[in-house]
Amino acid sequence: MARDSTRHLKEALSAWQQARDLRASGRTIRSGLAYQRGVNALLLYRTQPARTASEAGRTARADFGPVFHALGALTREGVPVMADARSRRFASLHARTGLAAAHLADPSRGVPEAIGPTLSTTSESLTRIAPGDEAPVPPDERIAGAAASRLLMARLMADYPAVLARERRRWTVVDSEPLTFVRERRRFRAAVLPDCVGLDFRAEVRRLAGDGERIYTELTRALPHYREALERAREERAAILALVGD
Repeated sequence: MARDSTRHLKEALSAWQQARDLRASGRTIRSGLAYQRGVNALLLYRTQPARTASEAGRTARADFGPVFHALGALTREGVPVMADARSRRFASLHARTGLAAAHLADPSRGVPEAIGPTLSTTSESLTRIAPGDEAPVPPDERIAGAAASRLLMARLMADYPAVLARERRRWTVVDSEPLTFVRERRRFRAAVLPDCVGLDFRAEVRRLAGDGERIYTELTRALPHYREALERAREERAAILALVGD
């Protein structure tokens, strides 16, 4: 029997919608578990063998862009629910997965000075992977997602340092071919952004929060409608620094 190449994608979207429905009905714990299933299903979709015969024998890294953006969006939505359900360990692991994925989906690769030139030269939108029939993902949304994932990770680290301080082995995020599911999940859960390599715990928190604000600052210069998001980012960075110190 031929492999259903979209099975894991369908599972991810089903779990994502279920998580939203459960959250809306106030069932926080079950919603958090459904979000986790969605994350794992997206990683399974990324790591399965060539999805169609036409893809066999060729590298299709560009095809992973929608999956990376979806992982970032799903974790930004689901991690706060996991934390509210007191699943702080898994919240932190999935936040790191989303941090790495959002960075890989970002066309500016997290360099604030590159945002203006990137938006002036890049107009390609990605297919949106999400419940429902939604519009494609423009470059600015991917950049904003990378900023938001940085701020989310920094906030978790500041709020729950005893949980995250256990991490030892780290994977520097780089665009590469997927490994088997177990190995891919392990390295995404231990992701560290290139600009954070070598930083201690508090310095990484400050870098993530600061970069999140700087990305929104440059995004707002290019696209003024991000002004409100920038103000929220500034408030969030200030709250994070109050927890870990300048």
